[in-house]
Amino acid sequence: MSHALFELPGGPLQLAVGGQYRKEKLTNRSANPNLDVPGLSTAQAYGNRDVWAGFFEVNAPVLDSLELTASGRYDDYSEGFSKFSPKASFKFQPIRQVALRGSYSEGFRAPTFAEANPLSSFSGFVGFTLPAAFAAAHAANPSYFANYSIGRGYVGNPDIEPETSKSYTLGAVFEPSRWFQLTADWFHVKKSNLIVTGPLSGAAINAYYSVAGQTFASAAAASAAGCAALAAVAPGYSCNVIDGADPFALNALPRLLVLNAPYVNANYDVVEGLQFTASANVPVTNDLRWRSRLDVQETLKYNRYLSDGSVQRFTGTVGPADLSSGGGTPKWRGNWQNTLEFGRLSLTATTYFVGKMKGVATDQGNLDTSCAATLYKDAAGGNSFCKIRRFIYADLNATLEVNDRFEFYGIIGNVTNARAPLYANVLYTTQPNYLASWHIPGLIGRTFRAGVNFRF
Repeated sequence: MSHALFELPGGPLQLAVGGQYRKEKLTNRSANPNLDVPGLSTAQAYGNRDVWAGFFEVNAPVLDSLELTASGRYDDYSEGFSKFSPKASFKFQPIRQVALRGSYSEGFRAPTFAEANPLSSFSGFVGFTLPAAFAAAHAANPSYFANYSIGRGYVGNPDIEPETSKSYTLGAVFEPSRWFQLTADWFHVKKSNLIVTGPLSGAAINAYYSVAGQTFASAAAASAAGCAALAAVAPGYSCNVIDGADPFALNALPRLLVLNAPYVNANYDVVEGLQFTASANVPVTNDLRWRSRLDVQETLKYNRYLSDGSVQRFTGTVGPADLSSGGGTPKWRGNWQNTLEFGRLSLTATTYFVGKMKGVATDQGNLDTSCAATLYKDAAGGNSFCKIRRFIYADLNATLEVNDRFEFYGIIGNVTNARAPLYANVLYTTQPNYLASWHIPGLIGRTFRAGVNFRF
């Protein structure tokens, strides 16, 4: 419900209020509960809850040049979670060509059924290189200490708490002419009580393999010692699946195949960055118009602060690996779109840019982001394989509108056939040699598509 209450110098003060109820229920059984079908998903999730919410918004044009907005939302979950989340923003425009804007807001996210229900779980797999002591213990069987994918089985935690966040934005809009506009915005988000998939997974795996150089009476005794070391470093974590004993080293530590880790609340994440846009809408002639828009983002900070005081820094790296299978967080990314409109014909070229990254992920037990500890060396013994080049590609689109109901279109994807940059360090991804999240067009190559659209 909304209503204008009374007049202010800039216009009417408006109020809106609303409410919501929803029922959530999920039964999603695993098709691979015993992890015995390679490549088949292991995910399963269960839950049932009621959610009530109430919300409001007030818009106050205090002056012709100043507009204030305030809003809030209260959520209540039958599981016992509840939170009020406020937001306030302003826009100040002293002259037509310049406007300042900013906001403060708080957020709330209740745990999902996968994160909170102990019956829910899934196993993800990431590449892993076994330590030298393990390789030495199994020297007679090289296949046993080859690189492999280790599973991380994450289980719902009934004691998990909701996430909360605080966000700040501040920016400006410049419009020196009717056809050209620039914007610049700073944002800062702190997400607390972070729900994460076991931030100590890397340390736990390293702890298991820390006993690889010791002497044991049997493989079972070795794995028991490794699992005890794992649990000591990461309480609540455990060995889920252990490989069979190496037939050539029956008393040596066997491989850890799946680590069992609970969802937990970490301290907090901080994400900070800058966003820039530039747009133009230029009538070149009476029949020809040029439209252009540039969007650029610089991620200044993406840090995870853990309870032990350590900081995992992800900007410019392939982290967080547990969340994205090594998908990566480029420091710079953007796109530039240019369109020429000539009557019913329009031609659009869109160029995409993904900045360079490093093949390291600090949520895997090593906080060093310098590439100094990379395991894959080039022919000269350097760490060039750790450096992932920037990636630039462009798409072309042409549309011919015959009338209001009929049009032809054609698209050339990756028109220059740009190649995806090499990512040879495959420790943190199951898709070696490229980053699927950013570089897929460079792996597929140039593509063509054409068709017609009908509107009835």
